[in-house]
Amino acid sequence: MPLSKFPEPTDVGFGLDFNTLAVHPDRQKEGIANLLMQYFVSVADRNGLETYFQSQVIAHKIYRRLGWEDVNNFDTDLSKWGPRKDLGIHRVVCMLRTPRAFR
Repeated sequence: MPLSKFPEPTDVGFGLDFNTLAVHPDRQKEGIANLLMQYFVSVADRNGLETYFQSQVIAHKIYRRLGWEDVNNFDTDLSKWGPRKDLGIHRVVCMLRTPRAFR
């Protein structure tokens, strides 16, 4: 579906919380995630909304380029959970983006 067909939010409340973004491995490195995030931030900017995001370290640079700033992070020691002890520390970066019109 073209991005122009996505509905605009009608009840945006006080902000937008973008939950999950995943691109099929066969389609990665084609700019799909970047295009989706650009659409998301354009909706937030048009509505003057802050956006909150929890980023995996692997995608952190993409979100920084689009204007999110680090506000916190948390680490989970995955070796304490499940049978695999080689997973180690998993870091999630908490990020906040103010709308461009309000910067």
